[in-house]
Amino acid sequence: MTTATIQSIESKTKAMVGNSFLVNATHHKVASFRISEDRLLIATDKKIFEVDTVNALKLIESFLPADNDPPTIPAVEIKALAGAGEIKDIIMDNIRQLKGNPAFIPQAQAINESVKVLVDVAKTEVQMLDLMHKIRS
Repeated sequence: MTTATIQSIESKTKAMVGNSFLVNATHHKVASFRISEDRLLIATDKKIFEVDTVNALKLIESFLPADNDPPTIPAVEIKALAGAGEIKDIIMDNIRQLKGNPAFIPQAQAINESVKVLVDVAKTEVQMLDLMHKIRS
């Protein structure tokens, strides 16, 4: 290996230190490197890459530039279904009204459809939170 080639490898790896790269679809931040006549070591926040200097340029080319911070999934606020207690009270009032007034049935059916939609929305929220948890794990 010529001195010029080693100097080229050294200048390229110096420029990599402190920067972020994608290597095999994994985000790496280069911390340091070491080069000798026959070996190149590149230390990242996740792994130490080691190759002989003959393959050093190939390794360097496998480091694809990336943003300095890996993509993150935004935090999701976890909260109870808004007004769940209020909804229960309304449903219980409707049941009482149905017992005393059969004319209330059409309005109760409309309320029932609205409650079903709220339940479906809550189920979707739970599924989304479960999926977010699985993605973060």
